[in-house]
Parts: sequence; structure tokens; C-alpha cells
Amino acid sequence: MDPSKQNASSTYCAAKWFEGTIWLYQGTTANCHHNPFHKIVLDPANPSSIYNTSQKIAERSSMLVGDKPVGCNYCWTAEDAGRTSDRVIKTDFFNKKNITNTTLTPLPQILEIAFERTCNLACAYCGPHFSSKWATDIKRNGPYIGLISDSRYTTDSGDDIIDPDNNPYIDAFFAWWPELETHLPVLKITGGEPLMSPSFWKFLDLLNASNKFKGNLTINTNLISHKDEINRLIDKTRFINVRIHTSIESNFKQAEYVRDGFEKETWMANISKILDTKSIVVSLNTAINNLSVWSFDEYLKIAIDLKIKYGIDRVETTCNFVHYPTFMRVGLVPQFYQHVIAERINKVYSEFKPMFSNIEQQQIDRVIDLLSNAPVEDADISLLNDLKQFVLQYDQRRNKNYKEHLDIRFVEWYDSI
Repeated sequence: MDPSKQNASSTYCAAKWFEGTIWLYQGTTANCHHNPFHKIVLDPANPSSIYNTSQKIAERSSMLVGDKPVGCNYCWTAEDAGRTSDRVIKTDFFNKKNITNTTLTPLPQILEIAFERTCNLACAYCGPHFSSKWATDIKRNGPYIGLISDSRYTTDSGDDIIDPDNNPYIDAFFAWWPELETHLPVLKITGGEPLMSPSFWKFLDLLNASNKFKGNLTINTNLISHKDEINRLIDKTRFINVRIHTSIESNFKQAEYVRDGFEKETWMANISKILDTKSIVVSLNTAINNLSVWSFDEYLKIAIDLKIKYGIDRVETTCNFVHYPTFMRVGLVPQFYQHVIAERINKVYSEFKPMFSNIEQQQIDRVIDLLSNAPVEDADISLLNDLKQFVLQYDQRRNKNYKEHLDIRFVEWYDSI
């Protein structure tokens, strides 16, 4: 649906009004994962200022008169290339829910928050801004050397992190919650790893005490939990409409390399424990990158096996591409390999396609289409050099060996760089 046909301008994006992520542990926010985050200027008298920032208000105003905010360049670039952007898709989604744009300070409809960056994993495509384990790596071993395209691995980001016991942004969220809880359709909690955050458990206790939130609660968790957190989570969400999002974008061997700290047996035991509840829906999130895309077909097999065991409506797939760091983008993989990967995916997918919902099919079809139609182009040598340097240092720091864990086709390509 063309947003220009809605009751708004040709550059209107409903996500700018009704969707957002707030990293409470560093006081930053963005409307979607394509936007660069910006610092929140907190108004102590108005806790909703953690969402309706002056920057967002200015961007909404500019969109209403047909301007294109620079922070939304990802979608403008896609549209200039003739592709359907996420702006169009998201606007269509929200308009179907009859949400209007009558105010520059709206209540969100999809809100994602992160209480802390505390995490027990240090995924290759993540970084110290979002993982305390990544920060520990940088503190212990120093910055990654020689990377030109991305600076996320040069500092532990400690100066940006606010003490969770004295965090005005967390306080503002709890102060704002009484207004949100009866109006918010979807709340997502991410991290770090939420199950390691005391504020997360405090929030679940608040939900159970008030019993006013009737929306959907989505919890992003890596499920690498060895204690009693999973049982505790199940117990505290018995009367909440909860969904679990957990990441696995490859076969288990590659996951244990890319998602440093991942453990197959722990993950499988915990996902089975959750699905045995007979009510919680689990979404298997992907972060498609050039380290692990090679076994995307095996990721689908994992999803299919779980769908067969627990029901196609209990297990979902969600496909997202890693755009940053840029040296992990799938587009760097040579065209021949991309075509081979697409063929392998399609072979599995075509046999079990009816097991996937329309939305799942759209996302998987998009993955196959992008890989099948990969253009012939010269890869940016600086990005290839960054990939080379990153893997060498990652292996040394994490006591890994890419030749033992990653696909032989990746090894062939990587060694040829």
C-alpha cells in the first residue's frame, strides 16, 4: 500500500509514530532497527519523553510535509532502487489497525525496551553496546585492530552504561507504565539477556500484581540458562499473553561459533520446556550473516522438526538480515555461492512450505529471492579485509577455529580473500 494514499504525506512512516526501541541502560532510543539511535533528553515531569523525544517529534513533523529525515535513509535508498521498503510495509500494517497520526506525541503500539546489556553470550554480529560479555572481551583483550568499516569493537562502551540501581530512564519507564499498560498492544523486552536483569523480574511482578496489561508480551531470550530461570519465567507468565523469541540462524555447530556461549543441549532442553507448556508461542529469530547463512536450510529443518512435534502455530520463523557490521552482510558472498545457498534453502522449503504461515513464507521467499538474484559485483575490498581481520582476532580471543566450525564453502571463500 502506498502511504501517499493514506491520510498523510508521501513520506509518512507509521513506525515513526507507533513503534520504537528504548535502551534504558544507556538512555537512547530509535523508532526501528534501521534508524541510528539517539540520546534521550529526559523530562523529569514527563516520563513519556523516553519515547517521544524532541528528535522524533521533529522527524514526524518533517514527514507530514513530505520531507525525508536522514535517519531513515535505509528506506529512502530501497525506494529509490524500486524496492518496497519497510516504511511502506509498516505503514500498511498500522493503517490496517486504523491507527491515525493526529498527534506528534502518540502512545506507541509496539514498544521494545532493554533494561540492561547484561548477557552471557557474545555473538559475533553483536557488540559491547548490547552485551556485557562483549564488553568484558574488549576490557580484557583490548580493541579489535585494523577494522575500518565499524568502530563498535574499539571500546567496551562502559562510559555510556548507567547503573541499573540508579537509572532515571528505568525509573521513567516504571512511572510511565500505568498509562501504557491499558493501551499498549505489544511490549517487547530485549537486552542483553532479560532473564539476567533484576528489573525484568521486578516488571513481571508488577504485571502480575496489577493484572491490567492485556496486550502481548514478547521476551527476547537466548535460552542459555542453567539455573531455574526458565521455570521461574513460565511460572510468572502463566496469566500473561507471552511469546518467546530466541535466536538460531544456522545449524548448531555454526551457532556455537557465531553465537559465542551458545550450547545446543541447553538451548534444546529449555525450548522444549517452554513448548511443553502447551500455550507459549516460540519464534526462532534469524540474524542472517555471511558467517552462518550457509546452513540456513538446516535452520529451517530445526524449525520444521519443532513444528511437527509441537504444532505449526506454536513455532514460528522470523528472518532478518544483518546490516551492521557491514563486513558481515550476506551481499559480500560471491554470487555463485549465494545461488547455491538459495537452491539448498528452496529444496527444503518447497517440500514443507504448507507448514509455514503466509508471513513466514513471505520472509523466506524474500531470502531465497535475494540470494537467487544476487548481482555480479566487485566486493568492497575494505569490507573483505575487515572480515578477514575480524575472524582472525575473534578466533584468537574466543579460542575458536573457523575451519572447524564453519561451512567448507565459507572456508574456501574466506581463504581466497
